[in-house]
Amino acid sequence: MNEAWREKMKEKIAFSIDAKLLKKVDSMVDGVAIKSRSHALETLIRKGLGEEVRHALILAGGEIKKNKVSKSMIHIDDKPVLHRIIDWLKGFGITRITISVGYRREEIESYFGSGKGFGVDIDYIREDEPLGTAGALYLARSRFHSTFVVAYSDGLCDFNLKDMVELHRKWHSVATIALKEVADPTYYGAANLEGNRITNFIEKPESGKSPSRLANAGVYVFEPEIFDYVKQKGKLETDTLGKLVDEGIVHGYVFSGEWIDVSRR
Repeated sequence: MNEAWREKMKEKIAFSIDAKLLKKVDSMVDGVAIKSRSHALETLIRKGLGEEVRHALILAGGEIKKNKVSKSMIHIDDKPVLHRIIDWLKGFGITRITISVGYRREEIESYFGSGKGFGVDIDYIREDEPLGTAGALYLARSRFHSTFVVAYSDGLCDFNLKDMVELHRKWHSVATIALKEVADPTYYGAANLEGNRITNFIEKPESGKSPSRLANAGVYVFEPEIFDYVKQKGKLETDTLGKLVDEGIVHGYVFSGEWIDVSRR
């Protein structure tokens, strides 16, 4: 199945279109979010077929042990970081959000509820015991059947998520990881790229042994095929992504915008 996935190619088609409609299509091209006429047409078709990415999983079960607080409820200015992440996702059209909760889950569920007050629909996956990031993803397997986003709840990113999704699809990737260049990658997962494909990924490499300074920023775009690799317990980076990297179906999306790692503040 994964070999077939890598072999997917876009088809070229020719069709006639009303000149006035084509003018409207061309007006969508801004060189940033929509890069070409064909890109605009594909975007419109995906929207018409309901294939835009609307669903995300946020992993919010962790704690900062030294403070005994939930990472996701640490305030950045006047809002918990999880609130800011939800606002960020909503800005890119993601309106259905599943939150994986564990530590101090009552605080999270009480604050966000059904999501109605935040302009989204929220449901929860509850970990009765810590299962790790891979285990949390495994619990969510029945809820995702098309391209979806996964975000950690302890980081804030500033980049165009729709652009990441488009490239993920262009690369025919099963998993795409948002990467940010940092001064010291030893605190994070570090990736080596050949073109856009990740060829090596090391979680918290020892000093001097990192494959690059490109750090995992904790935002992913996945296809449902990811669930063929996910274990019931463990870390996503060490217990899942390594196998995908070996098969050549993981790509890296490098961004230059701001990234705030809350757990290191």
